[in-house]
Amino acid sequence: MLGTSHPVFDQNIVNIVRSIRPSSILDLGCGQGKLGRLIHKSYEASDDAMNNVTLSGVNPLFNKIEDKIMLESIGYNNVFDMTIEQFCEEYIDSRYDLICALDVLEHLPRSKYFDVLDQLLYRCDYFLIVWPTSHPQNGSVNTYDAHRSSIKLREIASNFEIITYLSTGFHQLSCIHGYNLCLCRGHMNIFQNRSLLF
Repeated sequence: MLGTSHPVFDQNIVNIVRSIRPSSILDLGCGQGKLGRLIHKSYEASDDAMNNVTLSGVNPLFNKIEDKIMLESIGYNNVFDMTIEQFCEEYIDSRYDLICALDVLEHLPRSKYFDVLDQLLYRCDYFLIVWPTSHPQNGSVNTYDAHRSSIKLREIASNFEIITYLSTGFHQLSCIHGYNLCLCRGHMNIFQNRSLLF
């Protein structure tokens, strides 16, 4: 089964997409297509801008045909059946207005987390990351579901330019887990002085 992400920042994600108004989006670890659903929600039904958005997703597909049909039915123009690491190697020159990783980068080992983030920041204007901290998760059903790293904001802030950041927490299994949203500016972003309203 393809994964999904926690809904705590859904409205913030919608507001960020509305503000950026990207024409191309890459959804890393697209899972069940949550971002596609949120993007459709972020544009008015009469808004022609949605018709011009190219939405691409990266995720290993388990039920190849069914998963691809499902993702295409909710607006994914391109579905790459591969891991994020494979995508970074095979599509190194791809460029997007917005890259999103909603509850996905924590599934990578720490070293790959920063390698992927740094490499893809050269390929986008904005990079939206949503991730938990101190939230253990195993991969008993799907090995891709195991959390392999817990990254703190200061680790991202010391290496990358952050435009906005939100943090909250939730209680689960007698623990309080941190939950974070961070919008980073791409390394080659020509809109350095553009203000965004969330």
